[in-house]
Amino acid sequence: MTNTNEKTQPSQATSAPTEAPPLDLGGLEDAKILALLEGFHIKEAKRLEDTLEILSSKDKRFSPLMRSWFKGRPDSEIGFSFGGGREYIRVRPTHPLYWHVGTVYTVNILTAQRTKLRLEAKARAEAAKKGSEDASKEVVA
Repeated sequence: MTNTNEKTQPSQATSAPTEAPPLDLGGLEDAKILALLEGFHIKEAKRLEDTLEILSSKDKRFSPLMRSWFKGRPDSEIGFSFGGGREYIRVRPTHPLYWHVGTVYTVNILTAQRTKLRLEAKARAEAAKKGSEDASKEVVA
């Protein structure tokens, strides 16, 4: 006869959380890690809440050290986007480097917004200058 309590209890093998391997940063400090991440496009992953995606490009690939930070961990994954022909690394909030990836993502957004505002201001200034030149030509004529 089997104990009913044993039937309802999940086995330890199926219920134990997968432990992430220790993270070897290769002796790098925060500033160096951020510098390594800066050259990559980072975006929010579609349909994966709070997950960020680091995208490689033809010109910039993931180094073996960088791959080692994310490979074989339950809080990240490395994959290949067939449509875009790029590799990606998905980083979940529980990953030890999520803060670093999120910081670079935020800096990239702020830089893009600042560039957009600067270009818009330049276009307005040029339009105003052209408008005043046109007005002065009308006065002379």
